[in-house]
Amino acid sequence: MLIRDSDGITVDSSLMSPDKDFLVFAPGSRLRFETYSEALETATEIGKKLVEDYMKDCGLSGNQVEISIEKKTVSPDGWNYPPMETNLLVVGVGMRELHV
Repeated sequence: MLIRDSDGITVDSSLMSPDKDFLVFAPGSRLRFETYSEALETATEIGKKLVEDYMKDCGLSGNQVEISIEKKTVSPDGWNYPPMETNLLVVGVGMRELHV
């Protein structure tokens, strides 16, 4: 049996302080960080945990689950700061062995 889950997480920079104020928007939460790297790392961890928890609820774990992360960034021309917006798509695919 094949099980799939995906979650989208967004990291936005503040227009007032684009080099030191970042928001992470995830299902059920909004978090603020001072550095882009910290915001991106936390967003990635949250996305992985959401997928892992879903897969665990489906009875899958460990090597039964493969998680991939796609990252897309948006910045206007001439933007000399971390990306204005970063969208993470965290996808988990799990395969349960069939016993015949």
